[in-house]
Amino acid sequence: MLKIIGENVVKVGHQFDYELENGVLLHEQEWNGECYTVKENGNEKRYFPIYSDEENENGGFDIIGFED
Repeated sequence: MLKIIGENVVKVGHQFDYELENGVLLHEQEWNGECYTVKENGNEKRYFPIYSDEENENGGFDIIGFED
């Protein structure tokens, strides 16, 4: 699992949903409702969310990391 090291990160004037421990920045435009698809070195790589086992106060489940 790749850990999230930042949420709502602003870099180079752009806001990203997540920054991962491997340096990848995930942008809302890359989210299709199931995963983030990022172009890296001319290839597409998908990052799937890993959710907490416990419900949050809103009755949903928090994203605790990503799997590639």
